[in-house]
Amino acid sequence: MCPNHAWTYGLDGRLKTAARMPDLDKQLYSAVPVWVETWNGMVFINLSPEKQRSVAEHLRGVSFDRYALDRTKIIFERTYEVNSNWKLCAETYNECYHCALTHPGLVSLIDPLKDLEAWDDADAGGGDDFVIYTSDMRDAIIKPGTRSFTMDGQIACRKPLGNGVDWQDEIAALSWYPQFGVFAFPDHAYTLSWKPVSADKTLFRSTWMVHEDAIEGVDYDVKTIIALGDITNEEDTEVCENAQRGIESSGYRPGPYHPIFEGPVRGFNKVYLSQVGSDPYPESVSGL
Repeated sequence: MCPNHAWTYGLDGRLKTAARMPDLDKQLYSAVPVWVETWNGMVFINLSPEKQRSVAEHLRGVSFDRYALDRTKIIFERTYEVNSNWKLCAETYNECYHCALTHPGLVSLIDPLKDLEAWDDADAGGGDDFVIYTSDMRDAIIKPGTRSFTMDGQIACRKPLGNGVDWQDEIAALSWYPQFGVFAFPDHAYTLSWKPVSADKTLFRSTWMVHEDAIEGVDYDVKTIIALGDITNEEDTEVCENAQRGIESSGYRPGPYHPIFEGPVRGFNKVYLSQVGSDPYPESVSGL
């Protein structure tokens, strides 16, 4: 029900009642429809007037089936108010050039230098979609012995995701343009998304999930599950806000991206520029 004039709508969007307007043709005033679909238990909404490619079509070849994310429950969610442009948040998420200095907890579990070739591509994540997916991060930057993104790198929920059989110790990760990511570990999963609020403010939302049958206090402790991700998000918030202050400075001078570590950022920017109708290779954009 609208709190202004008490017009009431059904869950299907149809106008059911319009207070004191008996002659109104209700069919003319239904709520505007949007495209809605589910993927791995998550609901995606598309505000385009005409249906475009489905999430599955965009993410062809991406699979989290073995983790059964549609059979999880959210145990914690937090929205961080970040005083920076959303593209700075996305760039920070898609590179680990800054990790060694910024994320001491994270780099105890990962080694950004482990597989340089994985990022040695100026078009990483390019094409008409920006999708970076790995079914097992152990082949990329995960240090031996790391099983989950917890403070000690070990399993923190006794109830595994899925059936606990179709995977062993794999860690899957997805980054999807423009602002969505998923990490799936043997014991829990973690999603990230960015919502632009203004040119210099972003809402960064994270959710942590465990198996739907896991029992708090028996199978897991919430603080143990979220600790590393929450600390890393706080550290990235500071990084993004510092970057925003930097580009607003009169002394700002753009510099080049790292030729290897920031390959995904170059790919991200090319997709962004192409979708907003700009030349994807402008000479004035340093680092592309």
